[in-house]
Order: sequence, then C-alpha cells, then structure tokens
Amino acid sequence: MANAHAEVGVIQQAYDAGLTQGQPMTIVVRGQSVCSYCQGDLLKMADRAGLSNLTIVDGSTGAVMQWTRGSTTWTPVRTPTLPGNK
Repeated sequence: MANAHAEVGVIQQAYDAGLTQGQPMTIVVRGQSVCSYCQGDLLKMADRAGLSNLTIVDGSTGAVMQWTRGSTTWTPVRTPTLPGNK
C-alpha cells in the first residue's frame, strides 16, 4: 500500500474502517486522470472490499466510469470532454 496511488488507498481505508461490504462508493479524482494501472487495481480492490459498485469521476476530463459487482470491466457513464470538443 505504501506505493499505491490515492484512489486505491481510499478503498483500503474504507475497507479497514468496515465501510465497504455491500456498499456503493464514488471517488472523485482531481489533479490527474486515473492511470491505466490504477484502473485495473481499482476493479480488484472494489471486488475484494465487497463494494456493490464503484463510480470514478475524473475531475480533469469529466469522464465517469462505473464498475458493478460481478463485472470484470469498467462501463463508461460519461465520456471525457477533450479540449476543442464540446
């Protein structure tokens, strides 16, 4: 966990506090987009923590992606807004 990015650490902290089992979670990431490495780790962490679903909001692009228990992939809810595309 010492080398994990913050979004992975958030799930671990909630799990340690007993707040994840069967619960939904939304994480808003600001500053930088969620890296592809973390996207895979977040799926594993959400499953192992017992979350019912996990929604990630990328504050830098406006993209929203969601995982639901039983799925192995992210579902795009809102695509990113890129400069020049409105």
